[in-house]
Amino acid sequence: MSGSTSFVHDDTWTLSAEIYKTYLYCAARIVRAEGGAITSYDGDRIMGVV
Repeated sequence: MSGSTSFVHDDTWTLSAEIYKTYLYCAARIVRAEGGAITSYDGDRIMGVV
């Protein structure tokens, strides 16, 4: 996620956590909607296979 390091340092940890959680949730839904599976979560990215 572009710029994610800066908002972790500039904002509260709760806001940063909500942004990460929402981003990962949406990304995982997209992968699953395309028939894929999530193989791992690593920081601000997911790895999925279709």
